[in-house]
Amino acid sequence: AAPDEADTHNLRGRARRMAGDGDGAKAARARALELTPEHTEAKLALAGLLLDLGQYPEADVLYAALTRSARTAGGLSVMVAGRLGRVEALIGLARLDDAQVQFEQLQEAARETPSARQTQTRLLLAQGQAGQAIQRIRPLATGEAPSAAVLALYGDALLAAAQVGPAGEAYAAAVADDVGSPEGLLGQAEVAVNAQNDRDAFEILDRARRVLERRIRPPAMQARMNVLYGRAYLLANRSEEARRAFEQAVEVPTAPPEAHFFLAEALRAANDSGATAE
Repeated sequence: AAPDEADTHNLRGRARRMAGDGDGAKAARARALELTPEHTEAKLALAGLLLDLGQYPEADVLYAALTRSARTAGGLSVMVAGRLGRVEALIGLARLDDAQVQFEQLQEAARETPSARQTQTRLLLAQGQAGQAIQRIRPLATGEAPSAAVLALYGDALLAAAQVGPAGEAYAAAVADDVGSPEGLLGQAEVAVNAQNDRDAFEILDRARRVLERRIRPPAMQARMNVLYGRAYLLANRSEEARRAFEQAVEVPTAPPEAHFFLAEALRAANDSGATAE
């Protein structure tokens, strides 16, 4: 009865995740593994959920165990999935050298799979290698029926390389494929902020905020959204609201580095406006 009961909890976890209930999904997947510790699908699903919750140390432990598996799931090697998951977790932990070592341990054929290309693109972007990131993700983005996730990642790589026009097109394509793509929406918002178009930025950010209330993403994405809100508020000369947005962003340990810089800018602007008022 345990395997059947474990399957039930695993399916419940899937339903809770689709409903945006991260804690409920985690509890259900964990219960499935308590009942059947070698439930590969539940283990992979829980590890992926932990990544999306930003709980990288836990995800790394689970993926490390999966790298020792000889099984397959959905026709894919669990060991490869575990290795790629470790790379993603280590990126989240800012342990980029360790992430590189994990990726290099993959066989060449495994490195060329779509999932590996996406993971390596994120690693290259974290390493500041935008040009190489573009080369890795472009074949997927320009291939047949690319997903919104691939298109948004392509946009991130293009934006990191200061190719603003193509980045905007990639983000627009991502949102056209999935109107609720938080990655695509935040990319569009960043393009708007960089163009000093605060009106469009606010409209897009409001859509992204509503999406992130329903979709599970790491706290770092919420922090990125708050940084963009803050920058848009600065453009609109709303320095007090900008300060609050940046303060929310820096509360997240994995906030973008520029969050602290912009918080200082907002505080300076608030002080200047206060002095003028006096």
